[in-house]
Amino acid sequence: MHLPTSPDDRGPSKYFHGRDDIRTFFSGRLNHYEQLRGGSIILITGAPGAGKSALLSVLSDDASKMGWCVNTQMTPEKFANPVEMADTLGVKYKSRKTGSATLNLPVYKHFWQSEKEKSPSVSDIIRSAARAQPLLLVLDEAQHLQILAEIPQDKKVAQAVLETLHNGKIGHPVVFLAGGLDTSIQAFGSLGVSRITSANRVRLGPIDQGPAKEVIRDYVCGEFGCEVPENWLDLLASRSQGWPQHLVCYAHAAGLVLASLERPSSTSDLEDALSEGRSAQEDYYNARAHDITYGQREAIASVFAKIPINGTVRKREVVNALYKGYSKEVAEEKFRLALHQGILNEREDGLYGIPIPSLYSWLVENYASGK
Repeated sequence: MHLPTSPDDRGPSKYFHGRDDIRTFFSGRLNHYEQLRGGSIILITGAPGAGKSALLSVLSDDASKMGWCVNTQMTPEKFANPVEMADTLGVKYKSRKTGSATLNLPVYKHFWQSEKEKSPSVSDIIRSAARAQPLLLVLDEAQHLQILAEIPQDKKVAQAVLETLHNGKIGHPVVFLAGGLDTSIQAFGSLGVSRITSANRVRLGPIDQGPAKEVIRDYVCGEFGCEVPENWLDLLASRSQGWPQHLVCYAHAAGLVLASLERPSSTSDLEDALSEGRSAQEDYYNARAHDITYGQREAIASVFAKIPINGTVRKREVVNALYKGYSKEVAEEKFRLALHQGILNEREDGLYGIPIPSLYSWLVENYASGK
């Protein structure tokens, strides 16, 4: 029995537990901005499988219950296109031509120029949508905002919109809730938002053992109608290391094993579930790294095999390792790709590491020579 490729790591979770501190923080920020009649950007980042998308869904539900109008259909291009933003927010868009009207005043022997009214901007559209009630705009995979910086016209428009949102200048309570990989902060920086304060930024880590066990229990019961033996829960949760995507891998494996039994479970059944959970976890990592070839994985692994599991390296160490077998352009491209796909992440000190211990183990054990 072998599990199929791990489920997609984006979207809401039916079996959400934990993150209570973040939910409390978020509700507090919404209350704060509603009282101020202002707003800003709240950014949630984390490694692949950290549960960012599921958390965005839960926070969106929390905001709705607080009376906020929530729109979860945001995409990067809508911040550069007023027509698309208007359509998404249900605001009537009326295009107007720009130009000048000339009034001849012969008494004063000069012309008076007055510019015609311009078409509404993206910020104008958001302002209109927020008049009736507080507005929450939700964007998943926020690292893709980077694409707007590559087109000068889109970059100019998006910079103006994000600056208005970030500084709370809409004139109504509007919060832009964005979630994505750690490279999202660089994507915002490329569009002029270079500093999102710690008061509005959250980086997700693993969830605690207690909530992790509850996720597994609920998943297996809900999806397979089975009860998980108590002596399985601690080990399943421990192997997942508290990362929500990996909890699903191990819970799904446990559910398959338990549902196939017509007798009381045994130690060998637990071993089967752990083995299949591990296989699903590795399938997930392979999917994340699908554009990085075997040889390129070997080059990256050779760097990290020399340091502890939570260690960090300089960018040039990774690029130089890739450069030994590939051109400089390919080495730089694959380094950026590893960052973009969450295989690597940049730490606060500017050094780079592998964001999840089990990801480190997968890479080093499978691709470092001599391992």
